[in-house]
Amino acid sequence: MKTDLLTTLEITDSHIKLFQSRFSKANATLTFCDIRKMDNPSEEELSKALTGLAAAKKIAFKNLLLMIPRRLGILRQMTLPASDDIEINKMVGLQIINKVPYSREDIIYDYSIIEKETSGYTKILVAIVHRDIVQRYLALLGKAGIHPQKITLSSAGLLNWLNYQKAKVPSDDKGLTVLINIDASDSEICFCQKQKLFFSRSIQFGARDFVPERIAGFVEQIDLTIRSYQKDKMGPDVNHFMMITTKKEVSLLKEQLQNEYKLNIAVRTPIDNLPCSKDLNLSFIWQESGLSIAAVTGPCFSGAEGILNLIPEEIRDTKAVKFKRDQGVKSALLVAGVLILAVGAFNVESYRDARRLSRIKSKMSEMRPATDKAKKMVKVVDFVKDNIYGQAMVAEVISELYRLTPQDIAFRSVSYDAKGGMTIQGFSQSGTSVNNFQSQLVSSPMFKEVNLQYASRSRIFNQELTDFKITCQLVRRKD
Repeated sequence: MKTDLLTTLEITDSHIKLFQSRFSKANATLTFCDIRKMDNPSEEELSKALTGLAAAKKIAFKNLLLMIPRRLGILRQMTLPASDDIEINKMVGLQIINKVPYSREDIIYDYSIIEKETSGYTKILVAIVHRDIVQRYLALLGKAGIHPQKITLSSAGLLNWLNYQKAKVPSDDKGLTVLINIDASDSEICFCQKQKLFFSRSIQFGARDFVPERIAGFVEQIDLTIRSYQKDKMGPDVNHFMMITTKKEVSLLKEQLQNEYKLNIAVRTPIDNLPCSKDLNLSFIWQESGLSIAAVTGPCFSGAEGILNLIPEEIRDTKAVKFKRDQGVKSALLVAGVLILAVGAFNVESYRDARRLSRIKSKMSEMRPATDKAKKMVKVVDFVKDNIYGQAMVAEVISELYRLTPQDIAFRSVSYDAKGGMTIQGFSQSGTSVNNFQSQLVSSPMFKEVNLQYASRSRIFNQELTDFKITCQLVRRKD
């Protein structure tokens, strides 16, 4: 039975945002909010803030959806040769180990279907998060007595917010929307169309960067994200932009993007069209330094049904699991009873079937040596295909990195795994060189899925340098 209350909790690097909505037959209404700023986003301060949130006892944490930052998860598109939902579910579990540098036991994943093609193939988007990250959040919340029923990425909340806004204010823009949610210290870029998410990326530019000397870097990161989306052919062409912010200075960014892309750019505030109860006032959002509540309020109006769920299976809603298990046992008992009656009624036919089965097994035994030999040949062919053809040569990779790397960048390490994943760590005299290096990697035909994991200023060898980490995938050769 669907509850009439939904509580959403978003944890970012600078804030904890808690909202609750009440559902009725007609619509949904925001009934409560509590936003707490963290000056030092350490685990100790986060634990303290969560404990204080729970100790206030202003609401009961029922039907709680936790949203974690996009940068903590991985999004991968996959195309599977199946259209049946059961087959798709089985294939995802088998194929996903080739998409991440972790073992199957170390990850938690969920997926959404983007498109079922007439050819029989299905395109899906898989959300993946390391199990340690989820367990860390569950431990912190557990200390405060808070137990979420679902965990998802902030991208899912932004998709819900966009779907709600389009339902409230229909527009002529039917193509792909580049949704840019601008929070206080960072932003998230989502590629959405027809209530589907194709891709998203988090960047380290936010409302605090609406100054002339930082706008160029802001635009560069947006452009880099769009180029990655286009290079990997993740979905339809970009049709228009929508930016979410409360800051008037967004006009600087809007002007730069219009000059670059010549597309329509809409600017919305995170509280547009959000119905609230009489005792809830969200006007304080305008006084906050560019704070966005779009991701955390998105599910408040559509519910958490069907949302990407990254909570471990062993602690999912036990009542629902128990109910399904009981129903399954009852169904199994009924089926068993029917089978017993059928066996008794058609005993003669079963005997004949047993004789036929015996003859079939005999034939299979005769064919087993030839079958085993064929299986060995298939394994040899697969090994040659996976381990000899299509692999990038080390010398070629080193040569390409030497060509692309700016002069003031030094590498700490360059690692490569058997699945084609590469991790580059190093430092530079300026953050601009790191962005240029990332841009060069995106443009290179040898690399794909290029992501800047972090770029932070730190003191190295008595100098202020930018320490960075970039991950990417090597493109397999076709010849």
